[in-house]
Amino acid sequence: MSSYQFFASDTPLREYENPKIKLKADDKSTTLLYSTADGSCEMRIILEDDADLRKSYTTLAYSTYIEWSYSAENAKIVIAYIKEHLQSASKIQLWNAWLGDKSLPQKKKLPVDELKKKHILELWGNGFSGRTECLEIDRV
Repeated sequence: MSSYQFFASDTPLREYENPKIKLKADDKSTTLLYSTADGSCEMRIILEDDADLRKSYTTLAYSTYIEWSYSAENAKIVIAYIKEHLQSASKIQLWNAWLGDKSLPQKKKLPVDELKKKHILELWGNGFSGRTECLEIDRV
């Protein structure tokens, strides 16, 4: 089984490429060309093209998944990404899922003006909690 961390929304989400990293891609692989020793700058948010995977967790029509290592700096970027998205959307969901987990997800809701780095840390910064979780952030 694998963990799957992703955003979901009822409006299209944008991709994010961290300007601190450079990727070199060819037909067979992608190579990280720049990184810090602890991986703290590594982060990408990528459009999800597997609708069936998304639909197994949410009814929202759009999703992106995140490739990253948690850091306080990356949490700030995630919060900015969420706030920017909520300028045109009513809500965004953050999922921490264990592929193949059939138990009911633990869901929490939070207005965007209460969103802090600690919420990102609790959901995505501590690895997988042992169950599928969703944090829904609402525009107020």
